[in-house]
Amino acid sequence: GNIAKNLNILISEAKGDYILIISCDDKLVEDSLAVKVNLMQNNKNLVFVASKKYYDIDSDSRIMKDNSLDNLNNSITIDELLELEYEDLHTFYIQGALFRKSIIDEIGRFDENLLGDDIVLRIKLFMHLKNNKNLE
Repeated sequence: GNIAKNLNILISEAKGDYILIISCDDKLVEDSLAVKVNLMQNNKNLVFVASKKYYDIDSDSRIMKDNSLDNLNNSITIDELLELEYEDLHTFYIQGALFRKSIIDEIGRFDENLLGDDIVLRIKLFMHLKNNKNLE
């Protein structure tokens, strides 16, 4: 069905402070969630934490390929993130990233009428950050 609509239903039902989206073919790296939650708890202005590294694994969870999103670094600006999104249609995977739920609610969650729901969510998120200079 409509993935964005299904995610919006789940997000609306969520009661916690954070949202982590994971697809049925994804697996979290050990301790990655704890590290992300700790970063979010220690910085109330941090909107999301995404991973620069991801792995292609086989059905037995053996690493087949080690990948890195080299364009991302801690000092990248919102304008640079937007430019990457427009040029490459990809800045980071939303799967496995941790988001502050209040911000996801504030930006209107996923757009249910468009394909590429992750791209639209990232752009909405980056524009929100651009318009709210106190957030990171």
